[in-house]
Amino acid sequence: MTLQERFWSRSAEFHKEKDMKSCLMVLLVSMVLLGGVAKADPRPDRWGKAGVGAGAAAGALLAGPPGALLGAGFGGFFAERLARARAAGELETELAMNRSDLDELRASLQQARREASDLRADLSDRDTRIAELERARRSSLEIETEIMFRTGHSAIEPESDVRLDGLARMLEENPDVKIRLDGYADPRGESAANLELSGERVGSVREALTARGIAADRIESHAHGAGRSEAATGDLDAYALERRVRVRLQAGDSDARVANSD
Repeated sequence: MTLQERFWSRSAEFHKEKDMKSCLMVLLVSMVLLGGVAKADPRPDRWGKAGVGAGAAAGALLAGPPGALLGAGFGGFFAERLARARAAGELETELAMNRSDLDELRASLQQARREASDLRADLSDRDTRIAELERARRSSLEIETEIMFRTGHSAIEPESDVRLDGLARMLEENPDVKIRLDGYADPRGESAANLELSGERVGSVREALTARGIAADRIESHAHGAGRSEAATGDLDAYALERRVRVRLQAGDSDARVANSD
């Protein structure tokens, strides 16, 4: 082998060895950079690692070890930008989903408010109907009872006190109810005396009601004596039924009805 051939052979071996060293250097640098990225960000970001690795490989092919360093840096930068873009896109998608959920919640709230308003309206209508029914019931109220007396007496008997107690309680619960008292006597005796006696009986019932808390202006009194007796002459049982005070309770247009009840 000539001297020139040996020179070119040695030169080729030198360059081959240099290229192998360069490749080893690139591999080492890439491993170091990839390890650093993994240590800095423990999350499995395959895009960042791929960017660093691809940049390092491309730089090494173009400019050797310095190119590998520069390529790794640019690769990592662009990979990070890409990762941020992806994160921003995912965040925007999540925000859009949250806005959609918020719109649904607002719609549900509006629906609930409408239903609550309808329910309040229904309750108001129901209360109005109940009040109207109660007024109708009171306006149609007409109760009648009788307080009986002994012959020639106007004092209230003990058994009538219980009836007057219940009557007073009902009047307290229905303050719009009016009371009409009509006193009667049996036909025995003088007409004037019977008229006076029936008036005294009405007065006794009136005093008993006012003593139980019933306002006097709610009570209307009338004495009739024996002028309306329907008992047959000598019928003692019929006479007993005419020694009475009739108590009539009426509401609504009670004044007009009571005035015509004579």
